[in-house]
Amino acid sequence: MIYKILIIFFSILYSSTTDSNSIYTLSNNPRTNSLGGLHILSDDINGLFNQPINLNTDQLKGNSYYSYSSHFNNLFDVFQFGYCISHNNKRNISFGVIKKSIKKNYKTDEAWEYTTEGPSFSQIDYMSIGMFSDDEIGFLISINNKLSYLSSIDFKIKPLFHSIDNIIAFGLSLDVMYYRKINKIDFIVGTQDIFSFKKWDNGTYEKYKVNFFSNVLVNFEKILISLELDQDNDKIYGLDYLISDFLSIRCGYNELQDLSFGFGLKTEVFDFDYAYININNNFISNINQYAITVNLKGLKNLYKNLSI
Repeated sequence: MIYKILIIFFSILYSSTTDSNSIYTLSNNPRTNSLGGLHILSDDINGLFNQPINLNTDQLKGNSYYSYSSHFNNLFDVFQFGYCISHNNKRNISFGVIKKSIKKNYKTDEAWEYTTEGPSFSQIDYMSIGMFSDDEIGFLISINNKLSYLSSIDFKIKPLFHSIDNIIAFGLSLDVMYYRKINKIDFIVGTQDIFSFKKWDNGTYEKYKVNFFSNVLVNFEKILISLELDQDNDKIYGLDYLISDFLSIRCGYNELQDLSFGFGLKTEVFDFDYAYININNNFISNINQYAITVNLKGLKNLYKNLSI
């Protein structure tokens, strides 16, 4: 019953949205990016930004997540950090930070007098061209609550701060995701950027586009296959193949019809994940992302074994 209620609720929220962009669209971890950007259940806190956390996993408290990705042919970087504050079989509470910094921004508003035709070379005062900074940082509190042994509901609260030169903005948004498991099939429905906004101190007001999605994942032990649909009926496909307990390879196809690839290495102390997205654009050739998730329990065991 709750599954049907949530679908109706998410559909109503989607019915009134406007377009904009959010720093959180860049917050997928490498595993999900290599799978096309799927919103699948995460077995560790590396999925805290865009995925529900699996409450039936081992102790995650104290685990930390670090990620770096380069975009637009290295024109800007994205850094992510996550930390599990509390975890048990009833609830997971995790905290995250994401930061985007754009390089080589040229400030030209004082270099010529603006006209609709644009300046000629003789009108440009090159000495008046300067540089300015563009930094955006987002924070996240993820709270995942168990509804039953086979279902949970996840809330993500996302405040942000953005500065461009001397203009600043504050924003806030909310995600809600519902997870249900039936046999070997995972079902997830969710809405991202509910009641969202970004307000600039110059009076400009932005509202993010609400993203409603539904995801189905089938688990064949060594192979995971997933399909996702969003409100525009765009499809995302992903496949994760577990070669061994240590290594898995992945591929995906996102809503922009871009192919993605990646792999994951898993040890008792840390997980290392890599994603490569091949973008069909003459200007933006690809995205590379690297991430490490540190397992606090494994780190403690290593410390004991070394007898330090």
